[in-house]
Amino acid sequence: MSQTTEKLDAIKELIALLDGYRANTFTDPEAIRKLITTSQINKKKGFTNLWKELQPILIKMAKLPRQVPEAVKWKKIEVLTTIFVIFYVFSILTASVILKVWKIPYPLILQLFVLITPPSIAFLRLLTIRKIETEIDRFLERNPQKFQRAKFKLKNVVQKLMIYLYYQLDHVGEDPTKYKFDLYCTDYKGIKILRKNRWRKTYIVTFTNSI
Repeated sequence: MSQTTEKLDAIKELIALLDGYRANTFTDPEAIRKLITTSQINKKKGFTNLWKELQPILIKMAKLPRQVPEAVKWKKIEVLTTIFVIFYVFSILTASVILKVWKIPYPLILQLFVLITPPSIAFLRLLTIRKIETEIDRFLERNPQKFQRAKFKLKNVVQKLMIYLYYQLDHVGEDPTKYKFDLYCTDYKGIKILRKNRWRKTYIVTFTNSI
């Protein structure tokens, strides 16, 4: 992967994470700081103080799941599920080693457990994340004024980043209208919705001819 491609991918991911905050999907602010550094967007005119401007907003918003009782409950379930999964996987690995050392054929039930473990873990993880997001959405529906200014600020930042990405793509000879990326919100200028993601609350979009 070239350095230019890495920077463009970092900007695309940065757009997705900041847009996610507008849709109440709060990722670790540290991940956003790293993307700002990787993309070197903070060295560009108009973005030099980007992290300084975003840091207090993101940290405050990221704390919300710990303040919503129902979201806290599901977070605890997620932690307990993770502990159980770790113990479960460790048990299967231990049993596999013992069977191999003793040269005992794998029981069919153990083979079945090995097969169903990865999709089961992914499903449980997705379920708890969805439940947490749902409870946060409900809380903010009851409190529509909360984070209103912060989300307006984030919308403007994302719009600026998309404009920058558009012209950078054009600069390196890539057609912006064929460049696909994911967004939660679709109220930005210069984008066209291609389709809605089936399993996520995001849309696959691309750029229009001008932005």
